[in-house]
Amino acid sequence: MSELHQNFALYEAMKRYVATAIDLVVRRGAQQVSQFQDDEDAVFFARLGMTNELQKLPEYQTCLETLLNDPIVTSQTEVLTGTNSGMRERSQSAEGLMTRVLDLGMREGQGDFDPVYFEYEYTRFEEAYYCSDIVYEVIAPLPGIAIARSLRLADDLEITTLPVEELDRTARKMKRRSSGHPFHDNVCIVRTECRLPKVVGDDHQPNPQAREQDQRTQRAAHDRIEQVVNALRLAGIESAYSSAIIHRPSKWAFDQDRFFRGRFQPDLFYVSSLEDQWLNGFEQFWQSFQSAADRKRSFLDVAIRRFGYAHERQRAEDRIIDLMISAEALFFSDYNKDNYIGEIRYRLSLRAALFLASEPESQRTIFRWMRDAYDLRSKLAHGGDVSSMKLPKRPDGTVVYIEEFVGAIQTYIRLALVKAIHLANDPVAPKNLVEWNELVFANKK
Repeated sequence: MSELHQNFALYEAMKRYVATAIDLVVRRGAQQVSQFQDDEDAVFFARLGMTNELQKLPEYQTCLETLLNDPIVTSQTEVLTGTNSGMRERSQSAEGLMTRVLDLGMREGQGDFDPVYFEYEYTRFEEAYYCSDIVYEVIAPLPGIAIARSLRLADDLEITTLPVEELDRTARKMKRRSSGHPFHDNVCIVRTECRLPKVVGDDHQPNPQAREQDQRTQRAAHDRIEQVVNALRLAGIESAYSSAIIHRPSKWAFDQDRFFRGRFQPDLFYVSSLEDQWLNGFEQFWQSFQSAADRKRSFLDVAIRRFGYAHERQRAEDRIIDLMISAEALFFSDYNKDNYIGEIRYRLSLRAALFLASEPESQRTIFRWMRDAYDLRSKLAHGGDVSSMKLPKRPDGTVVYIEEFVGAIQTYIRLALVKAIHLANDPVAPKNLVEWNELVFANKK
């Protein structure tokens, strides 16, 4: 049993004290509940007023002595702690820590000692003090999506839901105060993990190299979230975006929440409901998507990233520029600095048409639209105005407006990228995924 904990004596002493103290506080709160709005307030204020009484408990004294005899825990009390990439703060004294430990056994919003919750929270307590890293739960809300069930993408990566009051730690109290408050909904999130080395000691000097490494680790977590968002977009969910990325250490760790603002807020907000059957298909697509990423084709990474950027542009004129960069990365995958590609406009349009369609009329349509998209991108990149650009017409001869045109190009690029991802998982696929000259000549009659 002792092998389950770093210091089994501390675990036992802490559990006995927390259970005894919570029972005493709850009974005192029950006597005072008429003075407060609800039971939770009564317990909260009873706990505040019982500090001296709790310290006289024999379980308190045993727990404090055991805590002071643990060299790892005491080395992290009353000392500057944190990470290389954040502000370090002076940690609590052992006595200060003892004022908080009732939180190990009492769920927020509940009043009794919860032994199951204690086991979970004590594990997090041990992780904070005995681990050489500070572990952050990295959460990215996806407000444009509602899911029928959670989806595990990797051991440390999932799409799931979280009650708003858990996402926003002030929301639970606001909900409790007002029965009409809307904080009862769940929020779809992407969740992963980030670990940064813990720095302890008053004599620690700033380390720029270590700080940069922390920032790279944080960016790697953000990149994983961006991959999930882009995979959702490639699967046709245009409402997929991350409103923020939040790094949350446990309440026992030596840091505060870190908030990174999202790059994009949509003009038109709507929610896509993803049912179980769709999620099953996405799970399979994610495996292909991740496998393609693991094969390290840089041109495909660039194409997917730029496709994602296009979703985050407010104006169609900006979206088309990113979309065409994505198209060039994909359809000129055979380009290198020693390989001149002339007639870019013609080649890009032809390759896109042959890659996406097999029927001649569809090929001609894609060729014309991609050619016009390249012209539009070139005009805009050189300071031109979209009003002077001649866009293609529909089969009935009516004019296509810019939003519709860019939307069609976006669909072409999305379908091309999905096809490329599946090709990247073919073990016999060439490095560039497609032998472009062979594809062109195979369509010559």
